[in-house]
Amino acid sequence: MYAEALDVEYRNKVTKHATDAAEAALSSAKQYANGLQESTNKEIQDVNDAISNINNELETTVADGIITESEKAAIQKMLQIIVKEKEEADAKHEELFDNDYVPPAELNAMHKAWLAVFGTANTAKYNVLVAAINDVVNSETKEEIEKNMETYRTAYSEYGSAVTEYQTAVAIAIEAAANAYAADKANSVGETVTKEMTAKIESTASEITLLCKTIEEYNMHNYVAGGDFKGGFTDEWYTSSENNAVITDSTLGICAKILKTSSTSSYIRCKIGVLPAGTYRVRYKAATASGYESTARIQCSFYTYQTTAAGLLKSTEWTTIEREVTLPESTSTRYLYLYAYVQGGQQYM
Repeated sequence: MYAEALDVEYRNKVTKHATDAAEAALSSAKQYANGLQESTNKEIQDVNDAISNINNELETTVADGIITESEKAAIQKMLQIIVKEKEEADAKHEELFDNDYVPPAELNAMHKAWLAVFGTANTAKYNVLVAAINDVVNSETKEEIEKNMETYRTAYSEYGSAVTEYQTAVAIAIEAAANAYAADKANSVGETVTKEMTAKIESTASEITLLCKTIEEYNMHNYVAGGDFKGGFTDEWYTSSENNAVITDSTLGICAKILKTSSTSSYIRCKIGVLPAGTYRVRYKAATASGYESTARIQCSFYTYQTTAAGLLKSTEWTTIEREVTLPESTSTRYLYLYAYVQGGQQYM
């Protein structure tokens, strides 16, 4: 009996040591992944912010059909800022590309997505966008401005989509790197962590995560005013097209309809206001008209871009889309944009 008691005590100590080691490895991996994700997202977002600023400047500048020399100078100065921010984003990509923990498949997928948006080829979406901006700036007639702005808006939309795909590839690569990092750290403490222990830790972590999310959502504040559209488009809302309207669908009820009839962007925008730095959850419900379930897509812009996949939206029920966005300190007014991403068909939200 005494020997058995000693054996039980020894096994309990080994189990505790193994559990502590596994928890430390998981915690270390989470910190490692968060550090990579935050630093990479920051550099990408800096480029996106600079491009968003120049987009606002361009739309305002061309409204009267002319571009003055001072306006050209202002836009060219903003282009210089974009170039600087892109160089920093490229450096962060190279740093992540050289990370030994990123597996080859995820590494290649991430690099392919980066080439599509930020690569040196003339077809890279960033280069196409910059060329389109320069064409607009160098336009000499109102007709030329309108033609080049149409090309620019298409380039701007395609750039946003490509950036979203790149950010998704980055997130997958970082998650894979974190898993490899956790495995490396766990292996360094020996073979004491069994599959049963790992499963229990993961199960407990999932339960805690779910509980934290429930508590967090209960205490959340909704910054979107009039998002149920029961009062139509309230003062906080702006629509870019007369095709967009608040309707009552026989199945879905009261909702906002967004329709894109040409290459020109079609969107609704909500003024959020100045927000303190922190992490925010962007959540909305979306659907589409019957017959467009396989093609309809919505792009949401709030500091970063997210575009729904084709086939996600349904015509008979709502699909909830959500993501978390971490905002830096800023005194700028924040806006939430919701775009009809595909020409034709109707998107509801």
